[in-house]
Amino acid sequence: MADTIFVKCLCKTIDFSYANLKDSSFYGAALSDANFSLANLEKADFANTTITDGQLQSALSIRNAKLPNGTLGQGRNLVKNGDANCNISLVEHWKVQNGSITVMPSQEDGSQCQFTLQSLATEAIMSQRIDLVGIWDSSFWWYSNVELQAHMSNGVSIELSGKNSMGTVLDKDITSQFKYNFH
Repeated sequence: MADTIFVKCLCKTIDFSYANLKDSSFYGAALSDANFSLANLEKADFANTTITDGQLQSALSIRNAKLPNGTLGQGRNLVKNGDANCNISLVEHWKVQNGSITVMPSQEDGSQCQFTLQSLATEAIMSQRIDLVGIWDSSFWWYSNVELQAHMSNGVSIELSGKNSMGTVLDKDITSQFKYNFH
């Protein structure tokens, strides 16, 4: 975890590009000309600051950052069709390795879509290769090619695997686990 950094200045020409500024406080700072390109701004405090949307969009992550308008920042989604778009074919971005999965409107909110196991399937695995070259700082994750696997049965687990150019798994991390009761 990064040390907390408190910045109190008129930061007009400072370059924060590629910096790990997680949990930093910029409260009240004038940041209109600061460079935040590919910086990690996760959980940073930008309350009462002067900063543009373009500066925030150039960052690697603003997930859970307190933004000047009082909202929390959202992280950049590197997964293609990770939110289950009903207008995009599943196989356009995902490889179904096991089982049968479809994309269909959610029963809770018909305007939203979800990945769904076919009625006779008890489990399924779908995966996607993500190239992180040029958009990811290797101090956060060492590998430029990763494979994201979603394992679905009576729950969902997401596994992130760092791979070399030959496809050999070099590191693996289970990033999320969710349990669901299917009716």
